[in-house]
Amino acid sequence: MKYFVQKCVPYLFFLFMGPSSFCQTETFDIATYIPPHGWTKNLKQDVVTYTTIDNSKGSFCVLAIYSATGSHGTPQKDFENEWKALVATPYKTVDNPRTETQTTGDGWKAVVGAATATQDSKSFYAILTVFSGFGKVVSVLITLNDQSYMGLADTLLDHIKLDKNAVIGESTPANRNNQAINNGISIIGVWSDHASAIGNYVTASGAFVGSADVNSMEEYSFKSNSVYTYKFFGMSNSRLYYTETNGTYKITGVNLVLTPEKRKGGYNGAIHEEANWLGKPETLQFYIGANKWEAGPFLNLHKDGNYYSYPDYPYNYYKKLKEN
Repeated sequence: MKYFVQKCVPYLFFLFMGPSSFCQTETFDIATYIPPHGWTKNLKQDVVTYTTIDNSKGSFCVLAIYSATGSHGTPQKDFENEWKALVATPYKTVDNPRTETQTTGDGWKAVVGAATATQDSKSFYAILTVFSGFGKVVSVLITLNDQSYMGLADTLLDHIKLDKNAVIGESTPANRNNQAINNGISIIGVWSDHASAIGNYVTASGAFVGSADVNSMEEYSFKSNSVYTYKFFGMSNSRLYYTETNGTYKITGVNLVLTPEKRKGGYNGAIHEEANWLGKPETLQFYIGANKWEAGPFLNLHKDGNYYSYPDYPYNYYKKLKEN
């Protein structure tokens, strides 16, 4: 790890030192930058990510630029807060990595730290650069398992420009963590245990439509306001049973806490609110990434706190459906 930090940290010395006559820039929040060409972009309210995966080599890299937050007074304190929220807590790695600080040509203090992390039995590097200045903080998180991607990461960091006069919103490290950026993919969206949505088989009122090629189906929908919906249908004795549960969710590290508040259900379209139904909070561990068959992304849920590398283990897989 020491060798890796020594190799990756010095790129801070070159921030803003390269030529600025580049085209095809993009802007997110208060940051303007050159994105890596050909990488998959995923834009959310508080973060934009760029992901590349080489399945033949088993390598990946994710670049994440987070929206600006208010400073906590010093660059080191800002780094500590961002590191805890974006790296230490979700990836359960070191709390206090070695850091180095440089001043950019525009007057920002850039603090960088790195650590190894492990998730789903896979090891990778997490490199966090936190820009502090003018009452603002902007974080750039790089996760990768192959140092050959560092050149592309350097290009983004070399030419990033931050608007020191911008008025920032109300984003904080804590509420950004509840967006659950896990391996570059946000939990926000619709996830199904089949290739299509339940809506292809069941109407909003619970009536069966089309010809289902499965005996049962599950679907989760997570929104940015911490509200979730869980849907289930199953066929039994030529009857369709459908339930829909609504509630709130909270994310702490790799734990997903679901607190159901109401549910409706019934047979063959006779759907009604279950007034006396009382749901209990449920804590699941989750990992967003590949499953044992393909890259996904999948929302991998399990309850026993362990990750396994072989087929027969207690995982539920939900593939993210294509967003409009």
